Amino acid sequence: MRLISALIVALLYVGSNSSFAEKILILAPPTTGGLNCHGIYNDAAPSKSTTNIVASAKFACANKGGLRVIHGIYGDDKQPQGVLLSCVGDTSERVLFACYFPKN
Repeated sequence: MRLISALIVALLYVGSNSSFAEKILILAPPTTGGLNCHGIYNDAAPSKSTTNIVASAKFACANKGGLRVIHGIYGDDKQPQGVLLSCVGDTSERVLFACYFPKN
């Protein structure tokens, strides 16, 4: 599990493009991450936009003892595929949970 979490964090850094990291996407339910990620999706505001999912993730992360949420859009400028996010603790190696939300 730790290896998978580290891989997801690495994908966030490599697979995201900062020029459109805040692009608003409407997201589908998560495909990874288990109950934490489904809870984040269900607790987000009804539009299920990137902004709402990240806000919900920040709340869930703080409740789990995390310090911040790292997120990025996965894919390229013309065809973004979804959003990767991780809740990290005091170091970026301490991943409490990670989720992938595909574009709807």
